[in-house]
Amino acid sequence: MDLLNTPDFDFDAYIKTTKALHIVFIIVIVLCNGALIFRIWRQKQFFYSAKYLLLVSLSIGDIFLALFSMVVSTRTLFQDFAIGELTCSLLLTVGVYQTHLINFVHGTGLVVLSAEYMHRCRSNSQRTKTQTDILRGFAISCVPWILGLVIILPLTMAYMDMETCKGVFPISRLQAAGIVSTILPAVIALVTAICVSCIKKDHVPQQQIELTPQQNQVFSNQVSQWNTQGAPVIDGYNKQPEMTPQNTHPTPTAPQYNYPPQTAPYTNYPQQYPPPSYISPPTYTPAMNNTQVNNVVIGLNPNPHITTTPVVINNEKNKILSLALLFFFLVVPQVIFYLAYDLNMDINHNFALPKVAYYSIHDGLMWLMLLRPIFTPLMVIAPSYLQHA
Repeated sequence: MDLLNTPDFDFDAYIKTTKALHIVFIIVIVLCNGALIFRIWRQKQFFYSAKYLLLVSLSIGDIFLALFSMVVSTRTLFQDFAIGELTCSLLLTVGVYQTHLINFVHGTGLVVLSAEYMHRCRSNSQRTKTQTDILRGFAISCVPWILGLVIILPLTMAYMDMETCKGVFPISRLQAAGIVSTILPAVIALVTAICVSCIKKDHVPQQQIELTPQQNQVFSNQVSQWNTQGAPVIDGYNKQPEMTPQNTHPTPTAPQYNYPPQTAPYTNYPQQYPPPSYISPPTYTPAMNNTQVNNVVIGLNPNPHITTTPVVINNEKNKILSLALLFFFLVVPQVIFYLAYDLNMDINHNFALPKVAYYSIHDGLMWLMLLRPIFTPLMVIAPSYLQHA
């Protein structure tokens, strides 16, 4: 493809624009994913959360995409490489990582993220914050990378001669590489995210989430209002007025209710005696187990000596669906163009499209794909997703 001999294509302007875009994308990708990792690092005991560790793993992969694949690609624009065995291996690794491996890892990571969310929603066990949780989180975060090394590398790096830096790839193998590395994970991630969004249970088990200051204030005000309406102090709810055979009247100095001294029979002042439901400890039934206050689900604790962390509704499942849609619409178009057009060009690379149109579409879809490691961390940084582990 001799672009210099094309009168309608300004090759110098094309190279300068490509160089500038590479530099800008490298900086922005590193900053966005670095901000995400820093935000997660500030979370309390984030290493106990498999979700956080998986997000950190994916962000590190995107940083490696910028500092390795894109840096090498940018250097090829500024300096010509002499094709040798080491350089051939380097360029092949860059192409496989940027085009296939990172897409597969990210798509598989979204599937694992959905599965981990469904496990948290449907599991009745509470997080214990032990070393086992840390090991489980690291194991979950490594699943996409292990699958990528096992599946993608043999599929994309076979049939390659490192001495001549040439490969004879069957068309079917190239098609399989594009489908397996990108399209299949994107479709599975989107389907699992839709399934997650259909889950009606919008909260996770207790002792995983803490109330925000605003939500804590709402709950405190509600409890204060409840107490002013006659609710007893929980430490003294089982105290009853003392009754003796000689004096069947309630003791005037009952420590809990402090009603004034009376000499009339007990039946003469029933309105001052607390309601019967407050005489004995309340019975906690499933219907009374939770109290919902302004979209905050508070678990009542029958034992006043045990502190239970309240549960907060969040839109985590909607955020997972947004990430899957973002991945699908930013990454899949470039692969479809590669499968539908690039693989169908003849051996002399004769273009059915004008070269200006081809490079506009080809490079435009490539930069669209590279927007994914920028938009993904920005979306995850949103407080509605990182607020809870």
